[in-house]
Amino acid sequence: MTGKKYLNQLLLCRNVINNDVRRLDELKELALATGSKELKKDVVQKSLKNAGLEDTVGEYVDFELKIIEEVKHYQKLKEKILQEIYHMDSDVKYIELLILRYSQGQRFEEIATNMGYSFGRVTHMHIEALEKFEKSYKEMLEEWDERRLCEFCETGK
Repeated sequence: MTGKKYLNQLLLCRNVINNDVRRLDELKELALATGSKELKKDVVQKSLKNAGLEDTVGEYVDFELKIIEEVKHYQKLKEKILQEIYHMDSDVKYIELLILRYSQGQRFEEIATNMGYSFGRVTHMHIEALEKFEKSYKEMLEEWDERRLCEFCETGK
């Protein structure tokens, strides 16, 4: 496996969590909309349709718990990868670049501004930083099973 693919786990997981949070907001809106419509119906119709509202609320709660587990997983993964970056055998500028890119999710344009380099220099440094990461963790990357990449992100658990 490449260092880039390994480090990209953080970006992938963050995107999955952000998408799930947006979906949770949609479920909340649906539950609230369903509830407000139900209040306007008479009692007999309401009791028959309340099951739909209960299902929506239940789905919301279950999905919220799923996101909490995703965040816990992400936090552990981020700490592990940050420690690996901090301890790689490399110059501080490469460590900073990898942290800005993979931990903070910055684009190369932002990194160039933050580090005071040109865009082209940052993209070249990124390649060098990945090479240094791969050299530092060669054995780990060779043994790493790609199916272990951010499991909840890939399977949608």
